[in-house]
Amino acid sequence: MFTSTLPYLKTDRNIVDNKVIITEVHHELVLEETLIKANTTIYHLSDLYDVNYRSLSPSAYLFHLYTTSGIHTFQTKHHPEAFKKAILFNKQNLNTR
Repeated sequence: MFTSTLPYLKTDRNIVDNKVIITEVHHELVLEETLIKANTTIYHLSDLYDVNYRSLSPSAYLFHLYTTSGIHTFQTKHHPEAFKKAILFNKQNLNTR
């Protein structure tokens, strides 16, 4: 089983004194043996249908988790291919138990 992490960011936009204030908050997706931990949510690999990503630019990606509770998207500046492979490896090993 692999453990791995993928940094992601959440962009908050607020209006203060008639100015738009944009703040990037950085978090990590953490892959463990049977689950993925996000900032406020845990995704069990048994509830995961698929995982994919798409490139927005050479340094920006959208990483998607397709789960029983819907599609969850995370914005990252790190190429997510290795994280995707680690998830699929752990899921495959989970299914062979």
